[in-house]
Amino acid sequence: MSTSHESLYSSSVVLAQCEFRRRFPGRPTPNGQTLLRLVARLEETGTTRDASRRGRSRNSRSAENIAVVADDVEMDPGTSTQRRATKLGLSTRSLRQILVKYLKMFP
Repeated sequence: MSTSHESLYSSSVVLAQCEFRRRFPGRPTPNGQTLLRLVARLEETGTTRDASRRGRSRNSRSAENIAVVADDVEMDPGTSTQRRATKLGLSTRSLRQILVKYLKMFP
């Protein structure tokens, strides 16, 4: 009795979905393509975690910039956000995120 790869995968997917339903009742069952994609990723990389993201790193909210902003605010608390951002070489958005998220200040 010969079994094609397709039927082997489809029966494995169905068995995996049945096991998922048994272990996690009430949760939505992943579809077959999702399971096959996870298996392929596991075989390729050894993990099912997402790959690290590509693109520009986020350097503007570094510990160094947070310290520089904190010092600048302490020395001159009356400076506007726009002027401070220009002075420190940061975007206004990055400066506001540092002030709100890390320094708990609300300009």
